[in-house]
Amino acid sequence: MLLHAHSYLTPRGYLYIVLPLPCLTNSRYLSHERLTAILGSTGWDVVRKHDSARLTYWLVRRSETGPDGVEWKREQVRTGAGRNNFCLVRRVRSLPFLARSRSTADSLSSLAAGRQARLAHRARRPLHRSLERQERQGR
Repeated sequence: MLLHAHSYLTPRGYLYIVLPLPCLTNSRYLSHERLTAILGSTGWDVVRKHDSARLTYWLVRRSETGPDGVEWKREQVRTGAGRNNFCLVRRVRSLPFLARSRSTADSLSSLAAGRQARLAHRARRPLHRSLERQERQGR
């Protein structure tokens, strides 16, 4: 999703990330330093970060260089039995949402057509049972 967010923002746009604090402080696979490195590798510059009692807030800006293509695997940062398993991974592969290929445009248009069909179906059926009864009684 960090890579996918590039397609929604302007060239130097901001992204606000909020995570539960234990995702960074109590994780086997992620720390503040590792998240900073992952964000940099996926094309984000950390502008500001703040930890509250339960949440961690990150304001990042889309970098001018973009993603660098480094693969991030599930590597243990901390040991211990009481740690959670939250991690961020990045596999190197083609990213159709960054290139906006023809197949992606086709799939988006088919999704939109399906949504329009569902909305049309909802418009035909009554919204509430009492309205349905009124229609049957001819009111």
